[in-house]
Amino acid sequence: SDAIQLLKIREGDIAHGLPVNPKLNRIRFDEAADDLKTEYAVNGRRSADEFERRIRLHLLPSFGGRRLSSITTADVNAFILKRQKDVMVVGDGDQPEERKYSNGEINRELTTLKRILNLARQNGKLMHVPHVPMLKERNVRTGFFERAQIERILAHLPPAIRPAVQFAYITGWRIP
Repeated sequence: SDAIQLLKIREGDIAHGLPVNPKLNRIRFDEAADDLKTEYAVNGRRSADEFERRIRLHLLPSFGGRRLSSITTADVNAFILKRQKDVMVVGDGDQPEERKYSNGEINRELTTLKRILNLARQNGKLMHVPHVPMLKERNVRTGFFERAQIERILAHLPPAIRPAVQFAYITGWRIP
């Protein structure tokens, strides 16, 4: 009876023009991530190293070995909660400090997860892509000079350096 029911589902899929693939919904996260790595290599994307680091360090520990079809929005939310609680050690001096990952950093990982899921769907290996919520980013830049402030600074600089600082101010260069 199970085989007859599966046959009817597949016949219905054929009638609706959906691809019938024996691996449909059986693809594992690792295999889908490899497909995306291949896609990055084929298209010569420069961000391949950063992308592979995100998968290896953050996505594989949470989703590795799982079928893509078993990943739900609740699983993605659990991943987000875990990443928000994680801390990184910054600085290698006498007193390294810990800081939490920003919403922007987590969103880049979620974007990679979304791309893996969507590519699997486009390749006919996954029927349904779960909703992947994105976090609100608060990356407002601060610390800009006002015109009067830059004029006071320029007055104290040697004449040879003033044009470079003026150029940096006018073009919005961020200089450490």
